[in-house]
Amino acid sequence: MRMPPRFGARIRPRQLALPGDPGRLGSSPFAHELLTTFEASEFLRIPMDTLKGWRRRRFRAGPRFIRAHAHKILYRSADLEKFLDARTVDPGDRR
Repeated sequence: MRMPPRFGARIRPRQLALPGDPGRLGSSPFAHELLTTFEASEFLRIPMDTLKGWRRRRFRAGPRFIRAHAHKILYRSADLEKFLDARTVDPGDRR
């Protein structure tokens, strides 16, 4: 079992394709790659606690997730991209 890094230790980021990158996951054979909460938080560039909070709310505010079992939550990379696309704001569209 891999232990989490100690406080202040450098975490080596995993190579993930971010939305808008030429190597976007949606165009690859790994379009349905499953990501852990840690990997999803890196992908979205938000704290893990934010994702956990979104899952606990009555009206789920975050991206769709898979509850593999009681303590294992997974996210599809395609669902994370849809979540980002739904929150993309066009600067010319002011209300």
